[in-house]
Amino acid sequence: MDKWLRFFRSANPMVRLRAAQALLLRGAEVPLPVLLELLDKLHDRGLGATITKLLCTRRDPELVAEMIPRLRSPSPSVREAACAVLGELGDWSATPHMLAALDDPIPRVRRAAGFGLAFLGDPACGPAVLWHYAERVEGTNLRMALESALRAVGVEFQRRR
Repeated sequence: MDKWLRFFRSANPMVRLRAAQALLLRGAEVPLPVLLELLDKLHDRGLGATITKLLCTRRDPELVAEMIPRLRSPSPSVREAACAVLGELGDWSATPHMLAALDDPIPRVRRAAGFGLAFLGDPACGPAVLWHYAERVEGTNLRMALESALRAVGVEFQRRR
């Protein structure tokens, strides 16, 4: 692990990328700060899905606090990953931040926020999700995500087509 971490600190971008790939193969051994740095800096280099998947398996106490600011990242991919991770963590303190992500300008982030809210299962999100479903939904993917969230929190809704 130490060897790959040293390579990851290389000034050479290709060495850094190869080291990141090797680190991700180590899964849970990768320190959380390194995973977060990978998400922030290398998500767009073909590593985003793997990083997100690993973060979704973590239960570090500080992970919620680390992911909430990433809902406002300049990168849509990072915002989308933050929605997925926060949903998996199931910490209802993320609910208002996930609800705000339903207004993200990027459709895939809104969809990830909807599915993240479904995983969170916080009943407090019901009225806001229902409002988005009734007033703001566009596209099949977001509709399905919001329907999942509404079902997860037990809110009745009139299914839209």
